[in-house]
Amino acid sequence: MDYDYFIGMIQNYETDRIKAFRGDTHTAFERIPNAFVLLIPEIINLLSKNINKLCQPDQGILIFGLQPAGGMIASDQPIDLKRTIEGYQANYHFCCTLDYIAAPLAELETYKEWHNTQSIVIDFTAGELMDADHYAARLSQQRSQGTILGRINGRALAQVWAIYNLKKGNMQNAKANLGQEKKTQDPIEVEPKKNE
Repeated sequence: MDYDYFIGMIQNYETDRIKAFRGDTHTAFERIPNAFVLLIPEIINLLSKNINKLCQPDQGILIFGLQPAGGMIASDQPIDLKRTIEGYQANYHFCCTLDYIAAPLAELETYKEWHNTQSIVIDFTAGELMDADHYAARLSQQRSQGTILGRINGRALAQVWAIYNLKKGNMQNAKANLGQEKKTQDPIEVEPKKNE
């Protein structure tokens, strides 16, 4: 994934409390397929709904990084859903950390310090955003602890996986992903029509 494109997508969907922060580009962006940047609007929507779990009420977050997680959750789900990433074991979920800084609201536009860095984990296989405690429990296959912050819209997730598989030349998996897109029950949010 291209870092400038990632930051640009965040800037396009910023809120009053969620902003892009152009930081060090040494995170492992090249190990994340480009198709997953298309989920940024979904991710920011979920972060907005959970903003008070991510920072204090007088703070916002500055997103600066995305990189593959240090450990991967293992299950049959990646194989069953045809959501496997090249270079990883077939039963590994594709998990990434989304890195951010919690900063005072009044300083979001001008903040320069590297204090209060934090991260959440995004399981791009299952579509879950989770805190570090929940991720650690899933890694060790213990009873769930921590918090799931939300789930990415199933249709959007299936479409991104179809794009990834098409780019890799895996038509069978892409068709399976598109089949998931048609079966999902996630609501599609549309703008209400204005009375004329």
